[in-house]
Amino acid sequence: MVAALWVAPAAAADLLPPQMHTVAGGGTCSGSVTPVNTPTGPVRGPCDGIAATSAQIEDATSVAALPGGGFLYVDWGNKAVREVSPLGIVTTVAGTGTQIVGNQTVPSTTDVDCGPATASGLDDPVAVAALPDGGFLITEHAGERVRMVSPDGTISTVAGIPPAGSGSCDAPVSESTALSYPDDAVPTAAGGALIADTGANSVMLLPALGGPNATLTQIAGGLDQPAAVSEIPGGSGAYLVADTGADTVSEVSGESPGAAVTTVAGQSGSAGSGGSGGPATAAQLNAPEGVTALSGGGFLIADTGDDTVREVSPTGVITTIAGQANEPFDTGDGGAATAAQLDGPTAVAPTINGGILIADDSNNAIREITLAPVSTVTLTPSSPNGRNGWYTTKPQVYVSATEDATVACVLDPGQAPPVYAAIVPGCTYAVGGSVISGNGPHTLYVASENSFGDDENPISVALKLDTTRPTVTCKALQSFRYGQRNAIVSATLRDGVSGPAKRGLVFRVNTHRPGTRKVTMRGTDLAGLRGSARCKYRVGARPRSRVKKKKAAHPRGRGVKKPA
Repeated sequence: MVAALWVAPAAAADLLPPQMHTVAGGGTCSGSVTPVNTPTGPVRGPCDGIAATSAQIEDATSVAALPGGGFLYVDWGNKAVREVSPLGIVTTVAGTGTQIVGNQTVPSTTDVDCGPATASGLDDPVAVAALPDGGFLITEHAGERVRMVSPDGTISTVAGIPPAGSGSCDAPVSESTALSYPDDAVPTAAGGALIADTGANSVMLLPALGGPNATLTQIAGGLDQPAAVSEIPGGSGAYLVADTGADTVSEVSGESPGAAVTTVAGQSGSAGSGGSGGPATAAQLNAPEGVTALSGGGFLIADTGDDTVREVSPTGVITTIAGQANEPFDTGDGGAATAAQLDGPTAVAPTINGGILIADDSNNAIREITLAPVSTVTLTPSSPNGRNGWYTTKPQVYVSATEDATVACVLDPGQAPPVYAAIVPGCTYAVGGSVISGNGPHTLYVASENSFGDDENPISVALKLDTTRPTVTCKALQSFRYGQRNAIVSATLRDGVSGPAKRGLVFRVNTHRPGTRKVTMRGTDLAGLRGSARCKYRVGARPRSRVKKKKAAHPRGRGVKKPA
């Protein structure tokens, strides 16, 4: 049987607000991968295999969370796409750091498609999007194409015109449907891609990633420099567009031409930062370049010109969750996300751990909003199995915390620990569970700390344990007369843990049977445990009855004639 959770969470006021941390960039290591002719495998970059925070980024224009943890980001100035593992190690996965212009490569003999992505130059990469199979899409703004990197690392062009020197793996669309300075491409649930075709003020649909029938179709026009798209989960085909030039976010009802377009955040032509806490359609945005639909409803906005990240709830209320409008740069790492400064954020992506990644473009960094770690305590049985909140069997306790957090706990300290650091690191209850023993009340204090050093304020779980039956003590031998009415045998109930439910025990006995007899006296403590004892009592002998004798008739009594 799986035990239910019995949790004593900290009060909302005690939880730390979402924190801001730099997770890539800020270092000094940079460099290019040297292109090679006829490459046979991935090419390792000079900054690969180091901590992502030791790498240098020159304009972080895009970020995409990976389903297994970690993330991809675009290092625009170094012309590369890099991957950060769940452990924070960075690796170049596409690009050589060499700029290619149009269809010309450096060197011109490099096979830029149909080989390893790390052996190919990228022409102004601006966006990256993860694919369900482990591959990813790269949008090349100046190259006017979308390229796909397969799980084995091979790069190909799936929309737009491939660079010169490409192999037979490409299935390009015709020039009549070429792209015009696209800024974003994201996969659809149907296996295609939505493309923000910025220069054409439209959204294009690629129905399939590759193949001879992968023909681009314009499905939304009349936009104003759309910079990002995001399909809304749920299978309706609706999607969001960051309409940068209009200072709005729009929702398009379907992935077919003529679908309805509705403004869902911002006011067209009214750039600003106002409206937080109210309806998103009454708020102001400032050249938003990123938008991401959330699985639970609502969406995130990279409000680029406002230097903030904003969230719109499923009910349409907008809130600023990171950054401060038009504030000068100050990292603000390790503090509240709303107190940190961002500089031109261009993309946002939720992580599997509940965080939010931000491409902090002009700060040359990938930042993450992290939630304070939260501990959970599971007890088996899941709730007190006795009365009045008492456990009558030793409960098993298991302590865990949100991912990427370590747990510390202490049982019955002299005083409540004020912070995580005051608890001795390590927690025996966190490994395989453990049994709490020892009768009486207990308090277990638990706290966790995530990999960024954010501490949870200790929570407490209180429980009471009484596994000992109460004792019943008979009073001195009591004697009753035979047939005595309302004869009562008395006993005392004692319990040093939960206490007796009733101290004095009485039992009315039958006194119509003489001799020494026994009666079972039973009582219950506050935890519901029962105790008993056989108490003796004595009933006196049955008294002898008094009987009057009749006198015999006198032989010569009255009325008796004498014989003649």
